[in-house]
Amino acid sequence: VVRGLIPAAIAVTVSGIAVGIAGFMAPLAGAVLAACLLLAGLGSAVLTIRAARAAASMGAAADARVTERTLAALESAPEHRVWGTEAGSLSGLADAEAERHAAHEAEARPAALASAVQTLAAGLALVGSIIIAVTQAQAGTIGPTTAAVIALLPLAAFEAVGAIPAAVMQIERSRIASVRLEELAPRPGAAVTAVPNAGADNAAGVALDSVAAPQRDTPSAPASALTPPVLEGRALSAAWPAMRPTAAVDLMVAPGEVVAVVGPSGIGKTTLLATLAGALAPHSGQALVDGRAAREEDLGERVAITSEDAHVFGTTVLENLRVARGDVTADQATQALATVGLGPWAASLPDGLDTVLGSGGGTVSGGERRRLLLARTLLAPQSAHLIDEPGEHLDQAGRDALRAALTQLRAQGRSVVIVTHDLTLLDAADRTVSLDA
Repeated sequence: VVRGLIPAAIAVTVSGIAVGIAGFMAPLAGAVLAACLLLAGLGSAVLTIRAARAAASMGAAADARVTERTLAALESAPEHRVWGTEAGSLSGLADAEAERHAAHEAEARPAALASAVQTLAAGLALVGSIIIAVTQAQAGTIGPTTAAVIALLPLAAFEAVGAIPAAVMQIERSRIASVRLEELAPRPGAAVTAVPNAGADNAAGVALDSVAAPQRDTPSAPASALTPPVLEGRALSAAWPAMRPTAAVDLMVAPGEVVAVVGPSGIGKTTLLATLAGALAPHSGQALVDGRAAREEDLGERVAITSEDAHVFGTTVLENLRVARGDVTADQATQALATVGLGPWAASLPDGLDTVLGSGGGTVSGGERRRLLLARTLLAPQSAHLIDEPGEHLDQAGRDALRAALTQLRAQGRSVVIVTHDLTLLDAADRTVSLDA
């Protein structure tokens, strides 16, 4: 609005007033000024929008690639050091920056051409007005003062019209941005779908973060008010493209049950979770939610995934818990933290729940981060939960807190699947499914 619509409206208004004044004093001068203003305004707008449509789209995509590469390089810096891939990461970032530079160069060309058209039109209007003013003043049709007004009027009118190319460019960029936002916006009455974590390359192909919250102006229903689904796998085998599929398994998770999926690291436990949630099509067999094929819409609406590397945001403890549900109160957050054994930790923080955590969980220990994610799971409104490696980085007290969290989820009648390679946690599950052939 500020950079696009308002400058365009000002240009139209000022142009109309200028043409009206010139036409009142000398109709021919008004007609010349109107024609030149139309050439400058509409001509530059058409040139800008036709060329800027592709350039703005390229620029937005290039900016996104630079941001993605930068974030991946920063968050995965330790891994790059270990594997010696720092040079490749920085090279990819440099390539993305070069693409962005080229995109913005292409975006600047139509603006330059539109500016040339405006300069030409302004020159024609000025020369034409001076000729008309001098001619009519010599003929005695108008006075010297009126002739001066007619001659100088184009300078004022074209100052406002000069903002049109930039305004058109901004309107087009805003239109493209609004399309991207619409793709992310929740549908009326539905929860927001979980978004893949945009971190470094992952052996599973993608890391599913904790499910996002519904809109804050629509308080979520408590978990007890939702109908927990029955999750089922029938001869289910999962695989990302070009990866070895997991062993086919049969499993069923009824409301109020906790089922553990076990197997050594790298065998495909996380991939199986993504398939059960409907985020990945089965390699073979069936993944069912209440007897029908699991679909992507289930993720976020009825099913939540808490991944092993779910993100901790650079904001307060309370806002990190509101990732699960936007209307979580301070009392509810305190109760969830107490359930997972973080009550004393939260009480010891300098600002309590308003203490700001470092992005990525850099200011908390691995065990504290894992328990914080468990508290987020307890607060989530979805009635089925898939939890990846919940016992990672936990000591004995942390494992006891995990058991307490699973007991609460079971008591609420939720359907829960955990994947783990820690066999000491199996006493917390009702049944166990192994992917190890």
